[in-house]
Amino acid sequence: MPKIIDDLVYFLERQADGKYQIEGEHGLTYLGNTVPGFGDRITLTIHDAGISIMEVVGRHFVRH
Repeated sequence: MPKIIDDLVYFLERQADGKYQIEGEHGLTYLGNTVPGFGDRITLTIHDAGISIMEVVGRHFVRH
């Protein structure tokens, strides 16, 4: 049976022109097997070079 759902959460950022750009993607295992909800803050280590702090301000379901 083909896999129809992946286990990635995509982080999108709205650009000045209204379009979205993918800023990152993370597997559910890295997020504690939980899809972030409104108001959640996520802190991730970026390739041992620093950290990234994001806040969920909306959810968009997109086809990919």
